Formats: sequence, C-alpha cells, structure tokens
Amino acid sequence: ASKQQARYAVGRCLMLWSSNDVTQQGSRPKTKLYVELEGNLSMKEKVVVDKAISLYTESFGDPAHEPIILIMGAMSSAVWWPDEFCSQLAKMGRYVIRYDHRDTGKSTSYEPGQAPYSVEELADDVVRVIDGYGLEAAHLVGMSLGGFLSQLVALKYPKRVKSLTLIASERLADADPDMPAFDPAIIEYHQRAESLDWSDRDAVVSYQV
Repeated sequence: ASKQQARYAVGRCLMLWSSNDVTQQGSRPKTKLYVELEGNLSMKEKVVVDKAISLYTESFGDPAHEPIILIMGAMSSAVWWPDEFCSQLAKMGRYVIRYDHRDTGKSTSYEPGQAPYSVEELADDVVRVIDGYGLEAAHLVGMSLGGFLSQLVALKYPKRVKSLTLIASERLADADPDMPAFDPAIIEYHQRAESLDWSDRDAVVSYQV
C-alpha cells in the first residue's frame, strides 16, 4: 500500500475527496476514498466488514459494468495487481475489484505463527467481498492460491461465480497424465514454509526474496 501511495504523491493520481462513515456494517464504518487515475477512471477504497473480519478492497470503473474480482496468491496483497492492469480492464467495460487477503495489506492481521483460519475460510472471504459490493455474482480471476480459492468458491457457491480465469494455479481436478509434473525445486521451496519461523523477520525475507 505504501508503494502505491508514493506513486500517488508524485502526481500520477489526484486525490479528489474522502468520506468517512458513508455506510455501516456491524459496528465499524466503511471508508470510501476516491482517486482519479490516468484516463479519468476512478479508484475507490472500501473496507468490507463481517463480524471480526475486515477486508480492504479497491474498485476501478463503473459499478454498472460486469464485475471482476482479482484474487492474488498467498502472502500477497492487492497491490500485486498493477493499477495499470486494473485500469485497462475497467476501460474495456469491466468493474474491477481487488482486495487484500487476511494477514496482507490493510485487511485483518493476526499474531505471527499458526493462522487461525483455513483455506476454505479464505475462499469464503471472496464471497464476503461479493456480498460487500452488493453483487449477485462475479467473474473470478485468481493467481496461484487465488486460483485455488476461485475453484473452491465455484464448487461451494456456483451461483456466485460467472466465470473462472486461473493463472499459475493448482487444479482441484485430477492431474492430466500428459502434463509435466512440478519441478522438484518448486515443491522443496514451498515445503520450507512449513518449518519457517514466521515471527523471524529476516528468515521470512530470506524465504521470499
């Protein structure tokens, strides 16, 4: 989020106005922030709140257009979907929504260690975003873990999904015998995460860089 704010500060974007207490859900207000991007498209911030969970989201384009939710991979916030990419989709007549997973960006975070939620609950977060925007259904675009979550949502809530676009994602279906297997180095890398001390900042940086 700080990288994005820095880009705004050097003039790429012009903050138009911010409004607090626009709508209420539960006991916490949602904050809406409007920003003018290149091409006169607007980006709007919104916090979707459900009980003790807060999901930070950003939307691009006209809410009347077809909605697309961009779901990034593990340990990655919404800013990994570039502004330019989101703006281009909006220019093509799509209403684009990106959001921060729990423990990333501005969404709910927990103490380092064992996460108090499951992958299935992260999939439910997608539906929370859909509901938070008052949508019946949306097109889901998922990268890596985001693609896996998209498939879970489609299976559990088929009426809430208009289409799936999966990028570098694990599949839920049986493997195609004609497709090559994962490189062992990739498997070894992800296995390291199981024994990693997530409270050790240097160890986490070394793992991710």
